[in-house]
Amino acid sequence: MNNQFKYSILKYSHSLLLGESLNLGILFSFDEGSDVRFMAGNPQRVKSIYPSFDPTIFQTIVKGIKQKLDNGPSPHTLFPRNSPATELIQTYLLPEDSTSFQFTEPFAAVNSFGEPEKVMEEFSKVLLPDVEVRKEENRHNESFLLRRYVDYMTGRNINIEYRMRKNQLIQIKGLKMNFELSWKNGIVHLIKPISFDLKQESDIQNKSAQFFGYLDLLTEYAKRNDLTFDLLVGKPQDEKLHSSYEDALYILDRASAPKDIITEEKLADYSEKTAEILHSKEL
Repeated sequence: MNNQFKYSILKYSHSLLLGESLNLGILFSFDEGSDVRFMAGNPQRVKSIYPSFDPTIFQTIVKGIKQKLDNGPSPHTLFPRNSPATELIQTYLLPEDSTSFQFTEPFAAVNSFGEPEKVMEEFSKVLLPDVEVRKEENRHNESFLLRRYVDYMTGRNINIEYRMRKNQLIQIKGLKMNFELSWKNGIVHLIKPISFDLKQESDIQNKSAQFFGYLDLLTEYAKRNDLTFDLLVGKPQDEKLHSSYEDALYILDRASAPKDIITEEKLADYSEKTAEILHSKEL
């Protein structure tokens, strides 16, 4: 057996806006393309991050890939020796409407493990990690809140790329603040995730006071420019910090800037209202 092989990683991208992708499979090419095999990852890893992800869709794709590899033309056509292979792999193995699932350009590697089965086993340990949920890694931080919102909107058939504006920077009186998303309905709604899923009461207090100051500084600017701030607020998972969280909500509410405080419990309703408005507006 040749001591080199190639592999292409099947990635899942939930949203172009977030720019994130997760490995969900590996396509291996041994013996210069005469032996092509596919190793599937655990879809529950994606499900743990994007709750709306349907593992059955992935299982259908995996079944289709394996059937095509078993019954299709010579595997040599997928990994031509001196030509980029991504488009060939993508077109042949995945459904035409597959935009969330994409294969990478093949990588070349030296086989230092021996049999193909051992290569697949060792590479899968690194590139297809299993689901591991640790409390520290599962905190409801700003990225988590933004993912949940985008997930809700995508589930309501809102194309974020066309219907909303990304990364709107406001700079005033020495203050710079970026708003990850915005949408317009007469006034401009600037979306800002703020997570209070922190470790200490003092951290929650300091963060709430900080954003109170930011909002107060932006009050006049917001009123002059017909802006309102939609704050996606995350709750501590530690019940001992819930009292501090309620205090933080009170502090934010005291800020004079035009705003709407959307807690995690209200996020679905807020997303539904936003989707209804955007669906009713022409592009």
